[in-house]
Amino acid sequence: MEFKAALDKQVLIMDGAMGTMVQSLHLEDSAFGGPLYKMLTDLLVFSRPAELEGIHLQYLQAGANIIETNTFGATPMRLKEFDFSHIDVADIRSIPSGLDLRRCDFASMTRHLNVEACRIARRAVEHYKTLPEYNGRPLFVAGSIGPSNYVLSSTQANLKRSTFAEVVENFRLQVAALVEGGADVILFETQQDILETKASIIGAKKAFAEKKKHLPIMAQATVDVFSKMQIFNTDILAACTAISRMGIATFGINCNVGPELMRETVNKLSRFCNHPISIIPNAGQPISEDGKTCYKLTPEEMVEIMDPFVREWGVSIVGGCCGTNPSHIRA
Repeated sequence: MEFKAALDKQVLIMDGAMGTMVQSLHLEDSAFGGPLYKMLTDLLVFSRPAELEGIHLQYLQAGANIIETNTFGATPMRLKEFDFSHIDVADIRSIPSGLDLRRCDFASMTRHLNVEACRIARRAVEHYKTLPEYNGRPLFVAGSIGPSNYVLSSTQANLKRSTFAEVVENFRLQVAALVEGGADVILFETQQDILETKASIIGAKKAFAEKKKHLPIMAQATVDVFSKMQIFNTDILAACTAISRMGIATFGINCNVGPELMRETVNKLSRFCNHPISIIPNAGQPISEDGKTCYKLTPEEMVEIMDPFVREWGVSIVGGCCGTNPSHIRA
């Protein structure tokens, strides 16, 4: 079943947090190529593909219709934040032939990471379909794309800045690889700058033209309790208007806060947005305990808060962001 057809028939459930599940594996630094690269969980595509496939499978068994590839930061701009000349490849088990992590160009690394991540997710889907518990529900692989960490701005703010064209090219490369790898949907998530989101969508369309294949685009902004995006305080309704005619399939919000602090934003979107809405909150408001970020909302509490999002406000896609696990998705 195609993505849009599935949306017309039912509410779709997205998976939960990849990072939370990766942390639960308690991997050694060597799985990431050393302690300098522990923030780049995308590298697990090369070092721990079986473990990633297992995480995808757990979310499918919990009831997810949509699983996200482990590619949140797999773009040239994000990869350039790391000096790979010092990476230890001894415990990175499945580096693609011809790819030298210490000396490779970032465009090549972007392609390999995204193609392989899609294949890992696809294997999980095909495996799940062979299990007796599979009930024929629609399943989709969403190519996950996070922000570039650069800001499109003409101000003198002390932020890493980039040009519109550079951001377009950055995401053209990633989307082209996700299409090549077999993604069903392109997901721009945790978007903080609406100008970057527009550039990202343009980059995606360039990739679609290049690959001669058009995929549905999900766009998700990150907002605060006042419904403002984090960079330049763009209101969620203004953000929705800015990209509503760019050919997106869905619009919504994810991350930053828990569902208890998303109510007003969801209410606004339900009255204004003409696209199917996706709401993917954290497992509650993040708090710090002993120097660690924690999320305290139980699956049952999360369901109680989010139930009106669907029943009263017509939300079409629900799932979980930071702190969520298969128990939240199952509930």
